[in-house]
Amino acid sequence: YWHKYLRVLDLSHNRLTRIQGLDGLTLLEVLRLGHNQIAEIEGLSSDLPLVELGLEHNCLESVAGLEDLTQLQVLDVSHNRITSLQPLGQQQLLKRLDASGNAISDPREAEALAGLP
Repeated sequence: YWHKYLRVLDLSHNRLTRIQGLDGLTLLEVLRLGHNQIAEIEGLSSDLPLVELGLEHNCLESVAGLEDLTQLQVLDVSHNRITSLQPLGQQQLLKRLDASGNAISDPREAEALAGLP
């Protein structure tokens, strides 16, 4: 039900609890889902060529689910309940990450990002 040529989709400031219905958006580069009630990263397949993803101000406890987004360069997961950044170590193209305002208590979590550009 989305236009197949859509490149930017902003669904911020809604009451979304899940990420779904993005199948077929093979040109989508920017997805903004900030200020919702999303608790889990799901529904983001490797078919999505996302370069930028905004999930700030949600209810996330983990960044698991981003592994298939191999083109991701900008990620905002600020102001959630995230305790670990470990899954982000595989994001080879990630250039900007905002994880401020989370529940990361171990400074060694930054080591998970050591291999990033």
